[in-house]
Amino acid sequence: MCDDNIMEYKILQKALQVADVPAECAYYPCAEDLLNDYHTDRFDLVLLDIYMEGIGGISAAEQLRNADQMVPIAFITSSPDHTMDGFRLHIDRYLQKPLRPDDLKEVCAMALQRQEMRPGLTLKVDGRMQRLPYDSIVYIEQNGHNVFYHMTDGSTPKRTGSLEEMAGTLPESFFHCHKSYIVNCKHIIGLDCELGYFTMLGGDHAHIRRNSLKDAKAAYQKYNRCANPEK
Repeated sequence: MCDDNIMEYKILQKALQVADVPAECAYYPCAEDLLNDYHTDRFDLVLLDIYMEGIGGISAAEQLRNADQMVPIAFITSSPDHTMDGFRLHIDRYLQKPLRPDDLKEVCAMALQRQEMRPGLTLKVDGRMQRLPYDSIVYIEQNGHNVFYHMTDGSTPKRTGSLEEMAGTLPESFFHCHKSYIVNCKHIIGLDCELGYFTMLGGDHAHIRRNSLKDAKAAYQKYNRCANPEK
């Protein structure tokens, strides 16, 4: 929740308890803090106040949509205005203040359903069937006969296999940069062309083939509009 009035966050917490919705909540008093902390797959649902000091909810929603087309966003407001902005930015819900438990329960159910419908891999990892949403995969690593999936939540499920067999089956945001690495370009936070590696979300490095550096730079800049790779 992003709202410059902390009392609204306290109302949210109480409403979630009344609605019996299990949720882990983060509070941001300004949009700048939210945007600095945000990355794809960071949250299942974003509640944005429209009227805030500094960056307002409309501008914050625009920047969130540039970074993540899929995350559900709900405006929380005391005004019925900005309907057209909601259509333009694919806002999922308008929630009237004060927040009501029934409204929160409905919007959380929508967010859960959206999560379950997210494209991803369903495969046997660590001995059991598991679903890995594409947006949750930071990078994939080959180590010996095992393939490790490095996820945004810090987990690293693994299975037996090779990168080659999956290289052509992943969405276009995935780049096969090295025999041992496939990276999700949405989770690249840096590129060192001289040393030949990506810095991934979480700080890990993924090596790049020397003859793939030109394509690596293009992929990085495509998914990171403000990118400035090191020479």
